[in-house]
Amino acid sequence: MERLVGILGILCALGLAFLMSDQKKEIKLRIVFVGLAMQAGLAFLILKTESGIYFFERLGRLIVHYIEAPAKVGAEFVFGFLVRQDILAQSVGAAHSFVFFFNILATLIFIAVLVNIGYYFGIIQKIVSLAARGMNYLLPISGSESVSNIASAFVGQVEAQIMIKPYLKNMTKSELFTSMVGSFSCISGSIMVVYISLGINPTYIIAASIMAIPGSLLLSKIVMPETEISATRGNAKIHIEHDNTNIIAAVTNGCSEGLKIALNMAAVLIGVIALIKLVNLGLGGLGGLIHYPTLDLTTIFSWLLRPLIYLMGVPPQDVAAVSGLLGMKLTVNEFVAFMDLQKIINTLQPKTIMMMTIALCSFANFSSLGMQIAGIGELAPTRKADIMKIGLKALLCGSLTSYLSASIVGVLF
Repeated sequence: MERLVGILGILCALGLAFLMSDQKKEIKLRIVFVGLAMQAGLAFLILKTESGIYFFERLGRLIVHYIEAPAKVGAEFVFGFLVRQDILAQSVGAAHSFVFFFNILATLIFIAVLVNIGYYFGIIQKIVSLAARGMNYLLPISGSESVSNIASAFVGQVEAQIMIKPYLKNMTKSELFTSMVGSFSCISGSIMVVYISLGINPTYIIAASIMAIPGSLLLSKIVMPETEISATRGNAKIHIEHDNTNIIAAVTNGCSEGLKIALNMAAVLIGVIALIKLVNLGLGGLGGLIHYPTLDLTTIFSWLLRPLIYLMGVPPQDVAAVSGLLGMKLTVNEFVAFMDLQKIINTLQPKTIMMMTIALCSFANFSSLGMQIAGIGELAPTRKADIMKIGLKALLCGSLTSYLSASIVGVLF
């Protein structure tokens, strides 16, 4: 019976995306059906086959080993124990062992350096061109948005946009939206390792990020279908100018760009999180008047999302227990929600644990909205107005991607 209910969850996610669409007549059913088939196929491959589990886990670890680990070495040289999660966990506890700015700064700078080198030698251009031709056989999407969405499954949400920095200023509105949704729908490789170290099932974490690639593509193309001509679609010839005169210039420019992005993101995060706290203080005061002093945004969203949790196919006896998790993830972040999940995990059904892990495994929250506006705005200042217009819708679409993945898993398992 729960599997049949999960079908309603799939239809609900697709229906909500359709209601948000501003170009309903332009929706291409091929993207919807192929995307759903890819999501279901990836779920089966990763969660049910040993070879699939091994391949994707190995791929994720390679990304962390060759990108996150070197960045951490540089950060540790500059910031010392402030980036050592093992040391901080012993002194202040696991919940406070990840100092966001020091860790994200190192990764952003290193990714920016690697990408600048890649563009200098023409490697990234070739990757985008190959992705454009390859994806054209499966889904009618462009090379730049393909690269961004695939990268989002392994690197951070802004780091994925750095991969396509030269294309951002000329991307269509639909491409920009799709890239943002892809980044909201996944978590980075480094954060993946953090959650695994906390005891979260690694297979579920990997499945969530990989399934989000086709899921974010299909939902974003429902909400904002392509109506313009993309420069990186199909066999389009791609030429990117860069101002790096040599390899040294590529490295130093990458360092400067990464620092600017990180500082901008930190400033916006402080402002957004402070604003959320102010709203919660106001709601708490209002709630006190009606004898509900704990009223806040998390509580409100948990009420709104409870019907969706049921439709996803979560066992009915667990719906009330987990209703606050998605609200917490949306208003605060997925890390806090995962910590809360760990507190009640022994009281939940195995199916609930699998579905909630997948539903929580994304950067779709209000803080991340600030990060993307700041990060992409720094990368492509001329697109800042577009980013602000579509940002909230992209956040909601990223959340729907996680719910869609969880619903599909609920139907299959």
